[in-house]
Amino acid sequence: MERDKLMVRPFLVTLLPQFGPKYATDSERVRRHKFELAKPLMAAHWTDEVAVRLKVDERLRLHLVAHERPELLLDVVEFIKSKKRPDAVLERGGRRVYLAYPHFRSPSAGLPDSLYLAQPREARGVEGYREGRPSSAGCCGKPVGC
Repeated sequence: MERDKLMVRPFLVTLLPQFGPKYATDSERVRRHKFELAKPLMAAHWTDEVAVRLKVDERLRLHLVAHERPELLLDVVEFIKSKKRPDAVLERGGRRVYLAYPHFRSPSAGLPDSLYLAQPREARGVEGYREGRPSSAGCCGKPVGC
């Protein structure tokens, strides 16, 4: 648990900026190279316990990197670059908030809803949210490992 807490910073400071707005303007060769460079860190340290500590957009981008989905990542990065806000989808009487970034509930993308589930610190800014029991599922809906 402490290791996961400590691993958040390397992901946010070192890796995530590589897959931010600039990624949208990178050449295909540069994008592939970034994925290759990220692979060892993702394989060694990306876990659901790390993922759940991140904001939805951060978790989603890093999940797509970990699972080598560059075609989906580009859509997400372009959405973030546009500075649009994702729609909030409230369920379970307002106790769950999903932030509908690109590919949310898209059958062809096959991404788990848990990637889009806002943790309380992020959900509190959504009108209609009611604090409830936090989800124990990881970023892929499994309790351990991505």
